[in-house]
Amino acid sequence: MNSDILGATVAARSKEVNAVMLLPGSESCCDIYRTMSLIELVRRIVAVGDRDALAELHNNRPISAPAEGASCRIIEYIEMLKTEMLDGTRRRRGLSDIAVEEACSMTVDRFSLLPGLGNDTTGTGSTHSGTARKGTDCRYYFGGYLRRMERIIQERHEYGSIQTELLAQQHLKTFITEHLILI
Repeated sequence: MNSDILGATVAARSKEVNAVMLLPGSESCCDIYRTMSLIELVRRIVAVGDRDALAELHNNRPISAPAEGASCRIIEYIEMLKTEMLDGTRRRRGLSDIAVEEACSMTVDRFSLLPGLGNDTTGTGSTHSGTARKGTDCRYYFGGYLRRMERIIQERHEYGSIQTELLAQQHLKTFITEHLILI
């Protein structure tokens, strides 16, 4: 499979994941989620597999601070990392375009899939036929992020809510980047 076809596939998968995250009537049913902090949303995702919290995180929560320039959501951030990897800015030596595309695709799945909760249309743990990764569950990955953040918050208990939210955004970006680079 050449890189152009795989790139188009990853772009289509990103759109599919975005569509899965948009729930009918989510604008009105998610008002309560808009008042929650990033960490509170992640706790709901991990504890009860809350799709509305996941939708809020993916659709309405930027993971970059305003000081860093234009804000972006999780999938947009992964796409930005993919672009940087493909143009050589972040590429590890010997990593092919196909490997970069697949790593980005896997990272999108890791932070967006809740198998068995209605977004698993193939019955294999993925919303994407033909490339499913059975067992991918974003709760595991967000759980690791949550444990990291709880440890950091304990160490920096003097932080206010705004500082904590900015720290949570920064560490989510770092966590996503680490997972992408580890693949």
